[in-house]
Amino acid sequence: MEGKLAEAAREFAAINTPAAKQLLEFANLRLHPDERLVALATNLSQPRLGPHPSQLLTDFRFTFISPETGMPRRTKAATPLIDWLQVWRGSGPPGSTIAAWRTHPDTPWLIAALTSVNQQDSSVPELLAAARKIDPRSPAFPSVAYYAARLSNPSAARNWIARALTLKLNDSDYNRFLAARFALARNFDEFLRDAPRKVSLSAIDGDPEPISPNDSELRRFLNHKAFDQDSVDLWNTQVPLTKWLSAAQGTALPKNLRTDLARTGWVRSVVANHPEDARAFLELWRQLHPTAAQPALAYLSSPNGFTAAQILLHNPGFSPLLLGGFGRLTKPNARAIFRDNWWCPLAKPEQPLKVPAYLPPPDLLVTKRAASHFIPTEIVSYAKAHPDDPAIPELLARSLDVAHYSSCQVPTDPTPTRQAFELLKLRYPNTKWAKQTKYWY
Repeated sequence: MEGKLAEAAREFAAINTPAAKQLLEFANLRLHPDERLVALATNLSQPRLGPHPSQLLTDFRFTFISPETGMPRRTKAATPLIDWLQVWRGSGPPGSTIAAWRTHPDTPWLIAALTSVNQQDSSVPELLAAARKIDPRSPAFPSVAYYAARLSNPSAARNWIARALTLKLNDSDYNRFLAARFALARNFDEFLRDAPRKVSLSAIDGDPEPISPNDSELRRFLNHKAFDQDSVDLWNTQVPLTKWLSAAQGTALPKNLRTDLARTGWVRSVVANHPEDARAFLELWRQLHPTAAQPALAYLSSPNGFTAAQILLHNPGFSPLLLGGFGRLTKPNARAIFRDNWWCPLAKPEQPLKVPAYLPPPDLLVTKRAASHFIPTEIVSYAKAHPDDPAIPELLARSLDVAHYSSCQVPTDPTPTRQAFELLKLRYPNTKWAKQTKYWY
């Protein structure tokens, strides 16, 4: 194999085209990995990276990082960048990063040292003293500030973050600092200040190229803000409805997030059977986004569980749970092809949430009741009380779709779905809805 690859490399070297040059570089990655790694590290250390910086970075990562372990490969190659990365990625013995920083007391080694210790380490005062000497105009300052904040007491951490947020940061770094300050929030006002994050159109999976802002699916998120998972977890499990309503009514959050709170708060209220709260949320939702609220307005004239169930049945995107990031991309009244429909009970978190002291106990818990329980239950209850309503067979049949087309990974109670199926078959056997409905889920 190597012989054929070497022969191909000689042929590529004889062809003077950009494509042949790229193929030659790929062949050299396989034939001479250490030499190529040194060349890549040297190029990446230059002030100007040339016309194809993303390709340089991709080749370096491919050569330097083992795909099996995610750690640096064993290599004899040595440059300042390679040495720094090997220590920073934890390839050396415990304490080697601090020792390397003391040997090379420059900014890159300081950053590596800051990332390698926790608050209890004896070297923290020395590291923070060095961090305070870094000029805020330095390109390294955001990294220094972020990791110095992690090692500092809350007051000092807020100061580091505040200084960093005055700089011109990319969206990803800006969001990281907001998340760090969010974790230090002392009251609900600070919670609201730092919960919204900038929507970053950066790709994932190591691709350094940004997502095109012309992408039709994502264009509508440009210049918007979104909740991230840290606040979403608290909204969904810890923040009481009174706080939801005050946040949606206030001005601390951007309009799109206030609209999300109003819509989601309405669903939370109807699922918890709080009709007065539901009306307040729905009125606010109508003020913020009249078009989006239109499908739910029937609830104002008939504020009961059955009316709510009908609305939710025809809008699989409505949920009592907030979503982070882009949220659900499919329109609320359409079924998503990957079964992102209706809502499921929240799974138990792998680690207990750290609940801030400023949040009062939540006044309702709707996180354990799935749509496949709420919607059929309300429809079956109404059907038993109003057996002659001609809409009942269709509603019973369609209520089975809730369990069928959702993607709940958490076990849910199948009783309401089975009851809807049995009532449809026993009471309305000659309707087309009973005849075309073969199963319950």
